[in-house]
Amino acid sequence: MVVHVIETTALLSRTPALTDCLAAEEQSRLNRYSNAAARDMFIAAHGGLRLLLARLLNVRAGAIRIATHEHGKPYLPEYPDLHFNISHSRSMALIAIAGCPVGVDIEYLRRPVDFEAVLRRFFSSDERSDWQNHATPTPAEAFFRGWTRKEAILKATGEGIAGLGHTVISFKPDEPRALLARMQDPAEAQKWLFKDFCPATDYQAAVALQAPALNLSIKAFSLHDC
Repeated sequence: MVVHVIETTALLSRTPALTDCLAAEEQSRLNRYSNAAARDMFIAAHGGLRLLLARLLNVRAGAIRIATHEHGKPYLPEYPDLHFNISHSRSMALIAIAGCPVGVDIEYLRRPVDFEAVLRRFFSSDERSDWQNHATPTPAEAFFRGWTRKEAILKATGEGIAGLGHTVISFKPDEPRALLARMQDPAEAQKWLFKDFCPATDYQAAVALQAPALNLSIKAFSLHDC
């Protein structure tokens, strides 16, 4: 699988080309944005995704049909064996593409977050204890390590925040088996692999993949690759 890293400001000069890749529905969504930074991110992430998929599938970018499941997870109806996921924070975006279910999340480490309050609300007592036991290199960074893992798995399954309460993850650094339990299916924990990485300074990211092995390649996005 491949995770493509996008730095939005590096693509500003190519905004028209990326915008032309968007489907009509995405063009309509784009026109509703009033914030310039949000517009730039939408164009970079969604235009970039379509260019990457077009290269893989050998079809025109704007012609690719992207639908959504019940909870909003996007998928390709005509290509059910190709999976993808997008995440973005501030000026950085990630696009993960794989041959099996995949989820990815990126967070900016320096944004103010009452992480202890978030832990109390969305994490179990066992998870909070695990965070305290692995609060390295700092408690805040350990929090984002766990949060990106939980977001990645819930994006991969398509549940979103609905799955927070029955998904138990580990905060242990460099833990490929970071999913400790899924209350609805105890055996599912063994089906997923995780990888933490730092796509840029002050950013934390995690990818979750439903596969027996995690062969991960991280690439800087380039229009020349599409």
